[in-house]
Amino acid sequence: MGESLGDAVKAVNGAMNKIMLPTTIHGKFQGSAQVFQSSMSSEPILIFTALLAVYIVLGILYESYIHPITILSTLPSAGVGALLALLATHTD
Repeated sequence: MGESLGDAVKAVNGAMNKIMLPTTIHGKFQGSAQVFQSSMSSEPILIFTALLAVYIVLGILYESYIHPITILSTLPSAGVGALLALLATHTD
């Protein structure tokens, strides 16, 4: 109880690997866990599409090709700061 769905999926996959199921038995998730796994597979495409949309909007706003790149170059350090804040507050 109190675990995230991602942690639960990892735990179940780890347990399946640990008990060494025969190759004739295939396990798969249903319901929320299945939707979670399928959404995780398309996440990189969604992130790239969002970054492209932000670049286009910033390009239109600043009427420049370079200024959106300089603004988007701050995203990695902002992401590190966000992750540190989540770790500091013990939040998922």
